This record gives sequence, structure tokens and C-alpha cells, in this order.
Amino acid sequence: MGRERRSAVQADCRTIQERLVEANGDTGSLGAAELRLAWNNLLSFPYLYGYGVDTLDRLVTPFGFARALVRGDVLCDLAGRSTAPWARLEERVVKRWQLAAIAREGDEPRAGWAASPWLDVYYRLRDP
Repeated sequence: MGRERRSAVQADCRTIQERLVEANGDTGSLGAAELRLAWNNLLSFPYLYGYGVDTLDRLVTPFGFARALVRGDVLCDLAGRSTAPWARLEERVVKRWQLAAIAREGDEPRAGWAASPWLDVYYRLRDP
């Protein structure tokens, strides 16, 4: 990965961290944001493409679908049997904490799903 690309990815991660800290208010810190990103496989993996809700809407609307619901989510459990017990516990605590922050936001896009590292977007086929 080139130096410019690496800097852009690091800048994106820093922006996500700051957004998570802001969304979690007084319960967050930059270290806590890094934990949330790490356990959701977002800290260093260079995701080059992601789709926001508006983009997904534009992609599926021409095929007769309408958005039914958007919910913030976390990644499924990453820790397995070979993961140290303290790390499995850390993952459970971090993700429960993050799910609580997501629940405080609710299903409405008031905060733009700022506490959510992942979004579950549901569409329904419109009646003809």
C-alpha cells in the first residue's frame, strides 16, 4: 500500500474514532473508540468501499424496493476457542457497550447512526 493510500486509510479510521467518541458522549474516549473499531474489524482493515443508506436506496429503488428499516449493529463475535479468555470477555463487554449506545440512538437517523460501525438495512418489494 502506498504512503498516500495508507495516510488516507489512517485518516478515515481517525474520523470514525472521533465520530464514535462523540456518539457515546461521556462514556467514550479515544482508547475506547479504538477498542470498538478493533472488535468490529475496522481499526486497520483498509475498507475501500462502503455504502451509505442513501447510496443503497439509489441502488435498489429502480428494482422496485423501498427501504423498510435501518438498524445499527456490531460485527458478529470474532473471538473463538483459541482466543485468550480475557480477550473473549473484552469483546463481549465492548460489543454490549456499543449495542447500548446504538439502542440509545434508536431506529431513526437522528444522529446518522453515528454509534454504529455496521448497518443492517432492510428493503421490501413495493406493491406493483
